[in-house]
Amino acid sequence: MDVDEYILKIENFIKYLSSISVHKKKTFTIFASWIPIIKKAPEGFYIVSFPNGRYETFPLAFYNPVFRSYRRTGFQHRLSRCLVFHQTLARQPEEVRQKLISWGHSKDFDGESFYKKWKSINHKNYQEIRNFHPVKPDLWPKLELIQADTINELMSIYQPPRVSEIRRLKVMILSIMFQGRENIFKRSVQI
Repeated sequence: MDVDEYILKIENFIKYLSSISVHKKKTFTIFASWIPIIKKAPEGFYIVSFPNGRYETFPLAFYNPVFRSYRRTGFQHRLSRCLVFHQTLARQPEEVRQKLISWGHSKDFDGESFYKKWKSINHKNYQEIRNFHPVKPDLWPKLELIQADTINELMSIYQPPRVSEIRRLKVMILSIMFQGRENIFKRSVQI
C-alpha cells in the first residue's frame, strides 16, 4: 500500500483479512477497488465516479508473494469489497505535471494536453467530463464532486453506488481481466 492510498472502512478490511483461512504453502493476492481522487479544490474533491460499480481494481494485500512485476504475482486472486481512495492527481499543479511527465505511460498520451484538461476542472464543467483516464479513457467514466475539506471528511461522507452483489462480482472480475491480468478466482468474502 502506498502513502497516498486510504482504505475506506479499514476495520471491515481487517475483519476480512482475519477471516481468511490460509495454508502456509499457498500464495494469493487480495484485490481491492481504487477510487481515484483527481483534484482537490476549494469546493471539495473531484473523484472518479463509477455508477455501474466497475471500479478500477488493484492488488492490495499478498500472502506469500512471489512478485513478477510491480504488485503482480500471477497467482490466485481473491476479490475483496474493499474500497481505497487514491490521491491519483489530487496534488499541487507542479506535482501533477511532474507525475504526468515521469509516469511509465507518459509516452502513450499527450501529457501537456491532459495537464491542461486536469487544470481546467471546476464546479461548472466537471459533470460534462467523460472518459478522463489519459491512457484507457473508459477506465474513468466520469467525475463526481464530494464537498469535503479533508481526506478524512471525504472518507466519512462518501457513499459508493448501490450495486447488487452478483453485479459487483461480475464487474470486478471484468475489471481485473480488462486490466490484462490472468487470474484464478477462488472465492469472494463479503466485508
